Amino acid sequence: MNCPVCENKHDTRPLKCLQSATLDHVSQCGISTEHAINCLLKQLNLYVDNNPQWKKGTRDNKQYFPV
Repeated sequence: MNCPVCENKHDTRPLKCLQSATLDHVSQCGISTEHAINCLLKQLNLYVDNNPQWKKGTRDNKQYFPV
């Protein structure tokens, strides 16, 4: 699976893509509880979930980049 933000495959947690996805999320989804179907931050969370090697130091059942 490639990164939904830059369409590349990352070797480490995609921090620069997180910044882009966060800005996209704020401008597109705002503070409402409903998310746009194509919310990049939501997609990036799925991408990180599919790469368990990046989970070092995180707590179970928590999102990495909360939306």
